[in-house]
Amino acid sequence: FPGQRPSRPPPIEVKDKYHYEVNEILDSQIVRGRLQYLVRWKGYGPEDDTWEPQKNLDRAPDKLRDFHRQNPTKPRNPRD
Repeated sequence: FPGQRPSRPPPIEVKDKYHYEVNEILDSQIVRGRLQYLVRWKGYGPEDDTWEPQKNLDRAPDKLRDFHRQNPTKPRNPRD
């Protein structure tokens, strides 16, 4: 319907845990010595973007790799 937002996808269930699918990684930063990524979630808009620690993105290694390939000067984990 006009003016109505499409429904958002539910999280994916993996081993009795729920995960949202990463659409794109938009930015990275270091806060208090910890690396964080700004994430756009699949099926969600910019108002739902969140800063996430790298450990929360273990199911999106390709998205992390793509982000750093396109943004080589952005903060990254030195072990990567």
